[in-house]
Amino acid sequence: MADLTPTQEMAKFQAEGDARTLSEAKAITQDADRLKAAEKVAKRLAKEEQERAESQKNSSKAMEDLSKGSLRYPGMNKRNKK
Repeated sequence: MADLTPTQEMAKFQAEGDARTLSEAKAITQDADRLKAAEKVAKRLAKEEQERAESQKNSSKAMEDLSKGSLRYPGMNKRNKK
């Protein structure tokens, strides 16, 4: 049997992982208590992801403003001159 290339090895590894994931997903969807618990946690995780995305958006905007020299804070004049 010929050796697999790294790409083929990766595809094989991924397919095996996917098969395990799909098997576990089927088991979860067939168990009402597990499914309900997973849905509850998914709502919390989705909210956390949305908060992180909003924070990242704000951070990105601040970087953009800073790169344009337009990031200012209250009480700070244009070049922080006294």
